[in-house]
Amino acid sequence: MESYKSGGPDLEQGSISNGTVKRCIPFRDALSFGYVAVLHCDLFVNVISTNENEYGIEYQYAFEPPPIVVREYSANFSPTLDDSYAPIEMAWLVRWSINTEKNSSVLITHPLNRFDLPFTTSSGVIDSDSGFLTNVSAAPFYVRKGFSGVIPCGTPMFQVIPFERQAYKHEIRELTQLETYKRKHKWQKYFSGGYKREHHAKKRFT
Repeated sequence: MESYKSGGPDLEQGSISNGTVKRCIPFRDALSFGYVAVLHCDLFVNVISTNENEYGIEYQYAFEPPPIVVREYSANFSPTLDDSYAPIEMAWLVRWSINTEKNSSVLITHPLNRFDLPFTTSSGVIDSDSGFLTNVSAAPFYVRKGFSGVIPCGTPMFQVIPFERQAYKHEIRELTQLETYKRKHKWQKYFSGGYKREHHAKKRFT
């Protein structure tokens, strides 16, 4: 029997054991899934702490029109975020609206897998097929406490993911041993890249 050193193929999982998340196709797909709204200019943000319970925001942008607005300087704060964020609601401003085909909506959410950003954008689902139009659209976000710096032009602000509205029904069933073996063998027969070869489909948004 041939043995493998640490870092060699992981035969149990059907993949290279020392592979990083950068090789994960689902992770990479999520980064560009749907449409990504990005900053049109550099944005300087400074979170000011006057004491343990009071915060303020200073900001400056490099080019018109303003990319953000501060909605409330008091403790207007999403209950789903922890205390690592300043309790001030801000909003990304864009000069366009979303209009989709009938029976479709969009999910607006924080840029997927961008845990490195100094802010978090709130998620929301909009029924965008009704012809609701405004001159300015806004997506709420919160900045981390202690952040002071420039958010560069081109930074993703939020992601727009369209989907069709339809009724879904789930079912839970137990796979037979043979079904389990066939499904695992389909992609685990490769040392690496099994998902990409056997399951991955290109996503197109134009």
